[in-house]
Amino acid sequence: MIERVQEKYIKWILGLDKNTPGYIVREEMKTDKIRVDAGKLAVKYEDRMRERVHCKILQECWKMRRMTVGNDREAYYKRNGYAIEEIERRRENGRWMYVELCERDRDIEKQERRERIRESRYNDKYEKLLHNNLPEYLKRESKNKIKMIARFRCGNEERDNHFWMDEKERLCRICGEGRETMEHMAKECIEMEAREERIEELLNGDGRGLKWMKEVKRLRGG
Repeated sequence: MIERVQEKYIKWILGLDKNTPGYIVREEMKTDKIRVDAGKLAVKYEDRMRERVHCKILQECWKMRRMTVGNDREAYYKRNGYAIEEIERRRENGRWMYVELCERDRDIEKQERRERIRESRYNDKYEKLLHNNLPEYLKRESKNKIKMIARFRCGNEERDNHFWMDEKERLCRICGEGRETMEHMAKECIEMEAREERIEELLNGDGRGLKWMKEVKRLRGG
């Protein structure tokens, strides 16, 4: 539930459609699922409890807590490639685990997100836009420009990926003759000047395709 609220908020600030896949939204903003940070806090708490062995009240509370969240703890450790016994052994040797586990969890989340991007039907071009850093346009452009660029990059400004629409609704809204894809609008639409740049260049995170995007919006009437 919390993660759905997080996704809705990001879509709102970027001006994205509600049906934009969450894995694309998180990748665009380089944002992890909330469970990654929640897991880090939980493991850090456990690390600290290990150091408070002389406080009997805290240790009894911790024992009861472990009984109530046992399955969740085991699933979290297993997801990150550890058995509970291995975690406990390392802690007994004085090793704090929260940084290592958080980084592992973040890497796994990133791998899963990018795998879904590679298999995406909604935006099969986004894989070519992948970058490890936050896109530059998010740092320097105005709010309106950010929303425009984000919508083009995330697949909101083409209709051919709207599989729930009929064929006529998915035609180019400028010329009305071709299927509305980024490639069509950049290279084939008879009402627009054909661009020499590749699609991934027009959709680059530095905002270099902003002039083309504005022209598309203008010819559509807004």
